Amino acid sequence: FDRTELRKHLMEKKSFTSTFLPLFPIVRDMTMDFYHSKYNSFLQNLEKLKPRLLLDIHLSKHTDVLLAMIIERCILQYCSTYRVVDMNKMTAALDMDMIRLESLLAKLIAEDRLLAKINSQTKTLVKQVPDAHNITTQKLLRLSQSYASQLKRDILQLSLLEHGFVVDSKEDELSAIKGSSTKRRNSSNSSQRKGMGRRNVGDEEDEDDMEDCNAEEEDDHMDVDVADSGTVNDVVMGEQAF
Repeated sequence: FDRTELRKHLMEKKSFTSTFLPLFPIVRDMTMDFYHSKYNSFLQNLEKLKPRLLLDIHLSKHTDVLLAMIIERCILQYCSTYRVVDMNKMTAALDMDMIRLESLLAKLIAEDRLLAKINSQTKTLVKQVPDAHNITTQKLLRLSQSYASQLKRDILQLSLLEHGFVVDSKEDELSAIKGSSTKRRNSSNSSQRKGMGRRNVGDEEDEDDMEDCNAEEEDDHMDVDVADSGTVNDVVMGEQAF
């Protein structure tokens, strides 16, 4: 974080400053020193904190790398506000010797993290001012390349649409939905037809049963009539005998 991000994410958050920092006084002092650019006391507290970091089961393997990154960040933060830096004052502010400071500055310059040149005779660091014309040209070049690639994509898409090589995904979804709904309707109609056919067969069977019952009742009535007629004839014959 730079100073603006440090103030936004740490210093202005009461949950961090009032809850976490009081539990670790050395971390609280280091945070305040880095924010107020007191690099001498910050790096001294960092060296005091190193033995505790080496005892940590997770950070012990990465302690040296993390400390080197923090020191490099301090150097970049210190040089960000100056165009010409006196390296003698810088060694006093960062609490390190000249040889170590020169090696760190050379490393940052070689990695293009610091645009500057070291004057070994005057022991000064001269920062290079970026060429505004060159920066503008590079921006225009990147914009023109992105515009050209976007234009090629648009032309290719229009050509595909013109020759019918592109199918709209929404139309595919709609057709799939319509096809599924049609299948459902057809299946429901076929099931209804089967049900109607079953009902018709059942009705015909019921009608046949009713006809059989009616025929049996008629036979019973005929038997009763015959029996009654026989009984009457017997009575008449008896009366004639008397």
